[in-house]
Amino acid sequence: MKPHHVTIVVVTVGLVLATAAARSSAPAGTDVPAAAVAYHGAMEFYQRLARWAGRRALDAELSYWKEISA
Repeated sequence: MKPHHVTIVVVTVGLVLATAAARSSAPAGTDVPAAAVAYHGAMEFYQRLARWAGRRALDAELSYWKEISA
């Protein structure tokens, strides 16, 4: 399996889990449109992905500055 296939599988599983979590967190007795649940799940997933990537970028920059200032 190629790396981009693994990435696609991980992203798909993340979206499914985020959508399921959003649907289960909706108050009981409310009719939430499926599109709203999907958008909310995708938004949460992309927010977490952006935070993770941001942390990795900051760590990389910190390592860079440590190396060039040594």
